[in-house]
This record gives sequence, structure tokens and C-alpha cells, in this order.
Amino acid sequence: MLSDLHLGHTIGRDELKKWVALINAEEADYIFVSGDVIDNDVRPLYKENIDELLSEFRAKNGVYAILGNHEYIAGVENSLAFFEKTNWRLLRDEVVLLPENIYVVGRDDKMNPDRAELSTLLEGLDPDIPMIVLDHQPVNFPTLAKLGEFLQFSGHTHDGQVWPYNYAAKSINGVSSGLWDFSNSQLLISAGIGIWGGKFRIGTRSDYRVVTFCQ
Repeated sequence: MLSDLHLGHTIGRDELKKWVALINAEEADYIFVSGDVIDNDVRPLYKENIDELLSEFRAKNGVYAILGNHEYIAGVENSLAFFEKTNWRLLRDEVVLLPENIYVVGRDDKMNPDRAELSTLLEGLDPDIPMIVLDHQPVNFPTLAKLGEFLQFSGHTHDGQVWPYNYAAKSINGVSSGLWDFSNSQLLISAGIGIWGGKFRIGTRSDYRVVTFCQ
């Protein structure tokens, strides 16, 4: 699981090539991308043919992604048109049953005022089938966790990116980075493989998360 690439004027093709090699070396069954692939503008992505490079991410069974708030900042229609040029499967308030008998619930970002409630997406699903929820912003998770048993992949917080803003990120979102237990569900937050704003981190680290599922 990775999130918050923030590709655009600041982070471009050279860094993305390194990330592609890093992630592909994991030889993953799936890659899940928890939003904010785009920074603020799709134009530099077209200029550097970033769509072609994104399509070089390799997972045995595909790449699944959701939108983040920055896809809306860049213009959601522009962002959707850009993703159409990749080989990724973009989920917007959709549920997919993987061949391994695992649900993947991909939520649209909360910037969409019309996004479906999680309770609506979970209606009629078999509670005995393991579930992954992709939701960019990890807001209100303790309440959502009471709706069922699932593992949620989120990003957005950057773990504050610059100390001591990690404390602010935790205050705003309830949690900041890492794996957290609520009720019978778990929330895994990536601090982001990329960065936003100033091209630096102080007291925090960029990351992606490797998850092994055991039957």
C-alpha cells in the first residue's frame, strides 16, 4: 500500500522511476494506492508522460487506486481523464471481490459531497469474508470501525511531514501514521511515499507499507 505520491511540478519522472523500481522489487500480489497520486495540476504529468510510467508498476493481480483530496484540487474531471490513460483500476464508491475471496471497498474522497456512506457500501456483503477498505482521509475511523470488521488503508496525514506538525496531524485525524486498532477493525496509515509543499521532511519519514495476509 502506498499513498501521497504528489506527482507534479515538485515531484516528477526521475523520483517516480525510483519508486517504481522499489515497489516492483516487492513482487506484490496487489498494489493498493490510497489517494493523492496527483499534486495540484495534471499538466506537468502529461508533459513528462507520467501515465506511461505509472503503468509500469507491476503486481501479479493488478493495481487498485482511489482518489484523494488533491485529485479534486487538480480538478476531478482532469484527474479522472488522466487515470484513464493508465492501466490502474480506479475505485469510486465501489466494491470488488478479489479471486482470493477478499472484498476491496474503494471510497471516493470526502471532498466529494455526494460520496456514498460506508454503511451503504457494506450493505449485503458477507461479514465472514475479509475486507479491505481504501479511504484516503482517515477521519472518524473509531465510529466507522463499529460498522464491521475490516482493515482500512489510508494516507493523507504525511505524519505531519515536519516536526512538530505530526502532533497536529494526530489531533486533526485522531491518528497520524502506522497501524491502529479500533473495535474489531484496524487502520493502517502510510505517511506517504512523497511529500507536499516544501520538498523536505523533518522528524518524519516517507514510507510505503507491505502487508502479508495469513489465512
